[in-house]
Amino acid sequence: MASEEEKLRDEIIEFQKARADILRWKLIAIGGVGAAGLSLSASSGQGADGKYMVLAIIPFVAAYCDAVGRDFDLRIALIARFLWLKEGPFFQYESFVAGGRKYWWLVGLAANLGASLIACTLVFLVGCSPSVTGRTGGASTALMVSAVIGAVLVALVEVGYSQRLRNLRKCYLQPKKKSSDDPA
Repeated sequence: MASEEEKLRDEIIEFQKARADILRWKLIAIGGVGAAGLSLSASSGQGADGKYMVLAIIPFVAAYCDAVGRDFDLRIALIARFLWLKEGPFFQYESFVAGGRKYWWLVGLAANLGASLIACTLVFLVGCSPSVTGRTGGASTALMVSAVIGAVLVALVEVGYSQRLRNLRKCYLQPKKKSSDDPA
């Protein structure tokens, strides 16, 4: 029978797989919605202003995927912290990772956050361009507003994640030291 630590490590692996799936679906959804919005608009010719409204969904898709992914990250961090506090077979690994975590994960953070912010920026630029949308008006404004709201949501997800991770680390600063009186 698998030990408690092994089961928790398996749970971390499952969360990591789910996180990878969310990232994959984020790219597929953003690409699909973008392609659908642009092809609808291109096929409509004049008066395509309203057809670009499909693109307004993109920033919200990015923010939603980021929120779900960060939820998985928090669950992984909670399990990792528990294993670290327990001083089980993974204590040395968790201690090693905790020492350099903020530097090692910067590439993934930059890629994920950057992809979301680039998607929001592109939607904003489509809304700013009368040559793309056909004219300035409701659709242009809606695209720009959705892009700004999406970027703010993406930033709030990241700030919320950082605060919760910091709180998690503060709540459980050090593993309990075993005293010589402990029967274990």
